[in-house]
Amino acid sequence: MKKLIAFLVFAIAAICANAQTFEYKGLSYNILSKTDKTCEVAENPYATGNITVPKTVTYGDSQYTVTSIGDYAFYYCLSLTSISLPDGLTSIGYQAFYECSSLASITLPESLTSIGNWAFAFCTCLASITLPESLTSIGDNAFWGCTSLNSITLPESLTSIGDNAFYNCESLASITLPESLTSIGNCAFCGCSSLASVTLPESLTSIGDNAFDSCTSLTSITLPQSLTSIGDWAFSGCSSLTSITLPESLTSIGDYAFAWCYSLASITLPESLTSIGYSAFSHCESLTEITLPESLTSIGNWAFAFCTCLTTVNSYATNPPVCGDNNVFNAIPSDAVLHVPVGCKGDYATATGWSVFKTIIDDLATSGVDEIERDTETNDADGLIVVYNLQGHRMNISSRSELPTLPAGIYIINGKKQLVK
Repeated sequence: MKKLIAFLVFAIAAICANAQTFEYKGLSYNILSKTDKTCEVAENPYATGNITVPKTVTYGDSQYTVTSIGDYAFYYCLSLTSISLPDGLTSIGYQAFYECSSLASITLPESLTSIGNWAFAFCTCLASITLPESLTSIGDNAFWGCTSLNSITLPESLTSIGDNAFYNCESLASITLPESLTSIGNCAFCGCSSLASVTLPESLTSIGDNAFDSCTSLTSITLPQSLTSIGDWAFSGCSSLTSITLPESLTSIGDYAFAWCYSLASITLPESLTSIGYSAFSHCESLTEITLPESLTSIGNWAFAFCTCLTTVNSYATNPPVCGDNNVFNAIPSDAVLHVPVGCKGDYATATGWSVFKTIIDDLATSGVDEIERDTETNDADGLIVVYNLQGHRMNISSRSELPTLPAGIYIINGKKQLVK
């Protein structure tokens, strides 16, 4: 008897559930709310050809507004060639158009706010798509493997791009990223081998792991002043990238962030930088000189390993940045020269990671004391000067002609930091 009752309960539940699904003019729909009279496009595994989803559909005596494309709605519909979506639609669900390999065009309504995970993954014939101004998020893997997608316009309303969102979109040559964007997910543009240039918006604060990994055509990128971190492998394998300027807001560079950037000849590191990750610039074989800021406190293992043309390293940190091992500069030229702040040669010569340099020259001026006020009664025109050492003590020097009598070092001369050799 108990088994019979359980069976009947299950059967009734199934009937009730099925009652929420109906068909209208060849497509299946699920009722979302009988009160609000809303529904979504249900699973339609055999959909083919050109399809137009209506704004409203009829079920019984009621009309329902189509507000979403449900999960798996057109999953693996290999013969679906085009689809037009109605006004009033707000979301496209999980794997809604997954591997619709014949889908060449789609019209998205202005009401759309979100595109779900894997929504258009492996739509290999989809060449272009216009995203509406209402869109705020693109889910993980949304356009993964859309190998024919060559252009896309992202709306100003967009705030986030999910992980792997455009992974392996190998035909994507250009993209306008909106000012509203605050985050780019991990591997968002991985393998976009035709992508040549990117301008990132000022609103962006972080670039995720592998975000532009293996974008082999990327020659230039503009990073915003709002950026604080670059993730692991973010630009790894961008073999055409020739130069990059990192913003003053940046505090960390992740592991392998610029590894295997063979064409990277110059890079400017900001004064705000405190750490460089494991193997961050390894195998940058065109890099000849690097200047490390005074703010830097740590460098990951292998960070500049196999930079076979790196002959000059300038480190402005008075305390040698901590290196995990002696392989930070592994396989750089044996005659590479390390320049360090005046008086710091001894510390670098015995520090892990830095002692590998055969030639260390202490000839760099650092910021030193920066709170000593300028003496307004003297000026450079008549040769009168006021000199302090880095401990804040005033030196017995009053004219520029007396500077050679000072020991070599860094001084504050008329409020400016200067090196006396």
